[in-house]
Order: sequence, then C-alpha cells, then structure tokens
Amino acid sequence: MTWNLLIEKPFASLAQNKDGVCKLTLKSDRTLPVLSRELLAEFDQVLDAVDGHGPKGLLIESAHPKHFIVGADIDMFADFDTAEKGAAGAASLQAVIQKIADLDVPTLASIKGQCLGGGLELALACDLRLVADEPSLKLALPEVQLGLLPAGGGCARLPYLVGLQTALDMILAGKRYDVRKAKKTGLVDAACHPNQLEAVALEMLAAKKKHIEVRRQSLSRWVTDGNAVGRSIVHKKAKEQVDKNTKGFYPAPYKILDVIFKSYDKPIAKRLEAEAKAFGELLQTPESKSLIHLFDCTTLAKKHKYANAGKERFEGKPAKSIGMIGAGFMGSGVTALATGRGLQVMLSDPSEESIGKCLNHVKKHFQKKADRKKIKRFEVATGVAKVFPGLTPDGLQNTDVVVEAAPEILGLKKKILAGLEEAEPHKNWVFATNTSALPIKEIAADAKDPSRVVGMHFFSPVEKMPLLEVIRGPESADWAVARAAEIGFALGKQVIIVEDGPGFYVNRPLAFYLIEAVLMLSEGYSIEAIDKAMTGYGYPVGPLALIDEVGIDVGIHVLNTIYKAFPDRLTMPAQMEAIEKDGRLGKKNQRGFYKYSKDSKGKVVKAGPDESIYKFFGPDAKSKKNVDSKAISERLHYLFVNEAHLCFEDGIISREEDGDLGAVFGIGFPPFQGGPFHFVHTEGKALVAQKLKALEGVFGPRFKASSLIS
Repeated sequence: MTWNLLIEKPFASLAQNKDGVCKLTLKSDRTLPVLSRELLAEFDQVLDAVDGHGPKGLLIESAHPKHFIVGADIDMFADFDTAEKGAAGAASLQAVIQKIADLDVPTLASIKGQCLGGGLELALACDLRLVADEPSLKLALPEVQLGLLPAGGGCARLPYLVGLQTALDMILAGKRYDVRKAKKTGLVDAACHPNQLEAVALEMLAAKKKHIEVRRQSLSRWVTDGNAVGRSIVHKKAKEQVDKNTKGFYPAPYKILDVIFKSYDKPIAKRLEAEAKAFGELLQTPESKSLIHLFDCTTLAKKHKYANAGKERFEGKPAKSIGMIGAGFMGSGVTALATGRGLQVMLSDPSEESIGKCLNHVKKHFQKKADRKKIKRFEVATGVAKVFPGLTPDGLQNTDVVVEAAPEILGLKKKILAGLEEAEPHKNWVFATNTSALPIKEIAADAKDPSRVVGMHFFSPVEKMPLLEVIRGPESADWAVARAAEIGFALGKQVIIVEDGPGFYVNRPLAFYLIEAVLMLSEGYSIEAIDKAMTGYGYPVGPLALIDEVGIDVGIHVLNTIYKAFPDRLTMPAQMEAIEKDGRLGKKNQRGFYKYSKDSKGKVVKAGPDESIYKFFGPDAKSKKNVDSKAISERLHYLFVNEAHLCFEDGIISREEDGDLGAVFGIGFPPFQGGPFHFVHTEGKALVAQKLKALEGVFGPRFKASSLIS
C-alpha cells in the first residue's frame, strides 16, 4: 500500500492512501514505547489535523517493531505533587484520547506485542481493535500494581466493552490477556498474522461505518450489568475478593470499585472526571509512592555497573544456552524455566532416575501452559526437546553459563568445578554455583581461573519466586557477573548483584528474622500469635510457616552459617537441632511447626499448628495469653530492616534500591512499604533509631542500629 506523507514529526506522523484512509503512526525514543509528554503533545497536534484531510477512516499504529504502547511515562508523575495536579494530568491525557472517540470517521488501533496501560486506553477509544496473532501479544491495565487506577479512560470505557466482571478482572488484578482471551472477552475485534496487520486493518475500516453502536448484551451480562440490583451483587462480591487479596493494605482496588460503580451509567464526561480525581488522590498515598519506587528499582537493576563489561566481552551476542549440573528439585526448576524462555539446556546428572524426573518435570511445566491455552499442544514436545540430558558433564564447557545445582556440600561443588576445568573451556565460559549460603570464595579457592566463578542464588520454587541473587566473589570478573545477570534477566528473574558474604544479602537479614521468631517461641509466644502478627503487618506468610516452606533442614543450614559469622549478635536457639532430630523437615515431609494434609487434588496444605512441637520449648511454652501483636510485628520487622542496612554498611549490596528489591521479591517484605530502605526514608531515621534503641535495651546487641540509621 502506498501512503502519502502529510505530517512528519519526531513522535507522530500522518499519512493518507488513495482510498482516503489516514494512518497515524506513534514513535517513541525509548527502548519500550511509552506515552511521554513529547509524544502526547505531537499526537494531540496530529489528531487536530486529521479532520482537515477529509479521511474515510483512521488507522493508529506504533512505529516500534515489537510493541504498541506499554503505558504512560511514569517519570511524569513526579510533577504531580498534589492530588489536584495529578487529576489535572490525568484529565489532559483523557482529553487527547477523547479526540479519537470524537472523530466522525471510523477508527482502528492496530496492535502488536505489548499494549499496556495508557496504550490500551488509547485503543479502547477506537471503534475497532485489531491484534497480531503472536505469543508476545499482551493487553493489560496494570496501574493497580503501582497503587493507581487506569486514568486515561480505562475505568470509564472497559466495563461497557467487555462487561463489569471481565473489566474488574483486568483492572483489579492487572491481568494480561493474550490473543485468545482478548478475542473471547470481546476486548479486541479480530486477530491476524503479524504480516497482514495493515491489509486486514484497511478491510475492517472499509466495512465499518461510524455510528453510535449499541452492543447487544447477553442475558447474563444484562443480569449483572444492566440493572442496579445485579451491579450491587457484583460490587459486593468484588469487594469481598479485594478484602481477601489485599487484607486492606492497598487503597487502589477500593478506589477502583468506587469509581466504576458510582459513575456507572453516567455520561462519559462524568466517568472520566471521577477517574481523574481518584487518580490524583491515589498518587499521593504512601502505598502508591512505595510501589512506584519499586518499579523504579526494577528499571535501575537492569542498568547494573557490570553491564558494559559484558557488552564489550560478548560483542552484543546474547547467551543462548546453559549447562545444568544437577537434576534435583532446584536443577529441574531452572531447566524448566530456561527451556520455557527458549534457551537450550545441556543437563548433567549421574542418576538416570533424577534425569527422568527432571524431564518429566519439564514436560509437566509445558503441559500446564498448554492446558491453560498459553501455548500450542505441539509446543510441549518442542519445549522438552530443548533439553539434552547426559550422565556426565562432558561438553558443558561449550555452553554460555554452567549452572551447578548440586547439594550444599563444599567439597562436592569444588570437585565439580575442578572436573569441568580439566577440559579447555571456551573463552566466555562461566561457572555459576547455585548456593544459599556457601561462600563463593571457598568454592573458587582451588579453581584454575576463579575469575569465571560466580554465584547464582535461585529461590525456591524456582518457577514461582521472582528473585535471583548473582553473587560476585572476590576474584569474579566483571564480565562473568554481567553474563550471569544476563542469563537471570533472560529467565525473567528480578536480578540483584551482591557481594560474597555470609548468607549474601537476602538470607542474612532473613536469618536474624527467623531466629528471633523461634526465640519468641521459647519466651512463651504461640505459633499462631507470631505468624498472625506478621501476616497482619503485611508479610505474605509468618516466619514459622516460612521455615516449614523452606525446609527445617535447609533453614538450619542457613541459620548456622549466619550464626557462625555473627556469634556476638546472634543467639542460635538450641531447640532447632532437637526439632530436626525429631524428623521434622517442614512441609516436604508434612511435619514441622504446622500439621499438613492433602486436599482433593493431592496438594499438601497447612492444617494448623502442630501442638506437639511445644514440648521442645519447656514449661513456659504458650504461656503468654494477652499477646500484643504490634509488639511482635515491630520487633521482627525492625530487626529485619536494621540488618538490611548493616548489609549495605558492610558492602554486601551497593545500592539501597537493590536492598529494597531483594527484600520484597525475595522474602515478601511488604511491597506497600517499598522495602527496608524506603521504609526508613518514609518513617524517618530518627523514629526508626528510637525504636531500635528501645529494642536493644530489652533484647541486646542484635538490635543495635546501623550507622546508616542512627
């Protein structure tokens, strides 16, 4: 198709074909295309000029080769320091997008890749939405994840297009819809091969007449959306679900419900006004500021200081394969994750049985995706085919990174490394040991080339836990650290780079936190009181439930490592060894601080505290009846926060932002507090120091405030 260029601007252009259809192309100077101030200003100007060319229709597309628009530029939010300014900013965005809806000709958004936030709101203002039928296609309104709501017309338009229940599903959870789900719900009108987007878009515009279309509702939609009684039932159930999911810690979902239900059936101008006002108010909340801070931290993490060393070494060539030593629980998780991300895996384990279990795990990983329509059925086999198993590690040196996931035995890990170094590795070969506590310095002590040795601390279960700690040993080369981080990002992990040290970063403050919880048991607190205090404070699980999840044996190994490093500040509870000797491993053998049972699907679930464990804590067990939950939560929380700062003080982490990411994504530090460092900045150092001093006076030197706080 030949297009005659009418307007050319740095961020927006307008062209017209012989049939009179106009094409508006949005251009971004970012790696991912966003609605920046500059883009919005030029988009606004070009929209104003469309009518003057007498178009028969308007096609809106993105110049980005992979994506449409991934949202608004959140850097703009920094200027909205009052609710009024935030509302005005939202209203400005709405006004630009409304111009699309007000055009007298049919409009169509041609979408590829990710179409998120403001990008989807722009598309919602069009009469038609056409998407590329490809796995990378994702449509979502994820603003709730920043403690906000969609403020470019998302709340005002989406419920009328797809129905209240689907709209709430998208907006309250920020869910990403693929092609299948988008077509099924009516979010998009059609999908086609990516190479046919323009041709199909022009056909759809030619068949579309601009008029106010009344979409026929199904009977079920009429029952839930079409009358006040139905809407009140939907509202009630949605609020119950929000209460369950957020435990009242996040204001955004409640504000979303208010905006959608209170403005329902009102004119579009009123709905947009309510949306903008709520956006401005939410932007001033501490919860939103914390979540935006975490978003900024994730962006910064990708710009780690070793990245340039990697670019120079690898000449821009991405890693395509990994060697995997160990087909156990962790190795199977890494293998499944890697193959799911398109990487080839050379798998090595001396046990045929373990390899068989690993391959079965990988197959189940892909089968679940196929059952959920995330991938095609044939992709299950092609995914498993990316694993090349073997009983020896011969040849693994030819992969980009060898990930070793053998048991936590120093001698074994050193032996594996020595064996790999016997064969001449290729120039860019990296050995990454998966360990939760063993020092990288000791693992690499006898290596021929310790500069190639780094740590990769995956968290369990690998497929679900988002964090990866890449550990830099004292002799690790910058390029080796960069390669390991690159692999981590390729696996979809939130990567932080930390220095070698006892427990690295995440496990060190976590160990202090968990030990303190066990000490509380010996003081007479109950399991329920301790864990409920922490979940009531915003942690996803209590510390004692977490020990069970990790495994009591694994927990003791990590706790002992930290205790040996800080014997002057830590008291290792004697009961832990006795608990392990009693055969209690936690959830994995269904005996720990809690009892366990299996549900109807055979899944192991928690079934209440195991009262028999109190026998290890003497006659004072469960003696405290009038428990102050705040005293419990502050004692544990402030201990964790302080130890995170001591890690920074000791040089284990080099940026506060990495400390916040590690705490939130590694152990579930409350996201609405933004991480331990953001928490201190928000609370104020003086107040935190005062709390720690009071705790130190009662419980000793482990609460002595870091110099970064005091």
